[in-house]
Amino acid sequence: MVRVALLAIALGTGLVAASANAGVGLWGPSHQARATIQAGPEFTLTSSRGLVGGFVGYGGQLNQHVYANISGPPSGLPDLEAKVLALQPQFVRVFFNTSEWQFPDRMLSFVRTVGLAQRTQAQINITWQGSSFAFAMANMPRFADVLADLLTKGGLSSLWMTLFNEPNSTRLTLSQYEQVCRSLDDELRNRGVRDRVHFMGGDLVGTTSPLGQTQLDWFQYMASHMGDLLDAWSVHVYWNFWDSGKIDRRLRAEVRTIFSTIPAPERRPLYVTEFGVRGVATFEGETNFSPGLWPNGTAIEQTTTAAFQEAWFMIRAAQLGFAATAKWDVYAAKYDAGTQDYSAIGLGAAGWPLRPVYRVLQLLTVRRSRAAVASSTSSPTRTRIRRSS
Repeated sequence: MVRVALLAIALGTGLVAASANAGVGLWGPSHQARATIQAGPEFTLTSSRGLVGGFVGYGGQLNQHVYANISGPPSGLPDLEAKVLALQPQFVRVFFNTSEWQFPDRMLSFVRTVGLAQRTQAQINITWQGSSFAFAMANMPRFADVLADLLTKGGLSSLWMTLFNEPNSTRLTLSQYEQVCRSLDDELRNRGVRDRVHFMGGDLVGTTSPLGQTQLDWFQYMASHMGDLLDAWSVHVYWNFWDSGKIDRRLRAEVRTIFSTIPAPERRPLYVTEFGVRGVATFEGETNFSPGLWPNGTAIEQTTTAAFQEAWFMIRAAQLGFAATAKWDVYAAKYDAGTQDYSAIGLGAAGWPLRPVYRVLQLLTVRRSRAAVASSTSSPTRTRIRRSS
């Protein structure tokens, strides 16, 4: 048993101590970097104790438009692919946006992105990003064709599927949500692939919907009305770097508390299908794009503070019984006309640089079999690690 006074991250064969101050540190086949993070929570890692029963692992979101014209596409794509493969994610989420049907290059990029996810050997989730209720009902046959093609032509043995990203932030009703899910269920059965598609419900945020539906309402409805359809539930978690206490509030005080109120036979495994850290929105009077900045103007995702807090988040989620977590995003690319950059791998124009959180995530994915989290404190502001090997 080795006690380490800093949050220190084993990278390759070395152990790198880190500072909590901001630092900048179609179907087709690493670099070493240092993350720095400073003293804070206490972890006990042992090789004899597992994390939780049924733990799938850690991973992230792959932007399905990275190969499309909207993203450039950027140069150096083989280098990006190598870095994604070196990450060895256990769980990967990919959006399907309805614009894929309007732009052939986006559809090809979507298919190629799923192919990249397949090469990582991760569990893959395809998420219908969103639409109106009427559009979804009219187009579930087309979406079923997309999923069936991934299974029969793309070589996937199985996949996970989620309908609607953050539906409780929209005016979609619970009964409408169920209707769309049952429509897709029927269409997949008609194509003979339903047994290879696992339904995940939720992708819930922590706020009350425009219709007044709470998270509790959504979880209770999924449990009592959709138990025959859903194999898992999912939530999203974001927090400001100065309010890392939200990690436990969201995971434990909110979601796990709600989960505990549901009768045990009706419960489903919990996934976190998006998470990330936010910074300040402006610097010297100028507004910046999401997720914002460290107070000195550094992009928050380039800081070791973000890496530390996201490491803490992933470990706490596993401790609290969540089946998997997906970092938003693995790499920088364009989803739409807007701009955001939560990525672990930076912009292609800059050579796909590895940010601190990449190495933290890789530590948990590549090295997960060598040690398991047994216990920790509940604060990401004071850290010690114990590790046995």
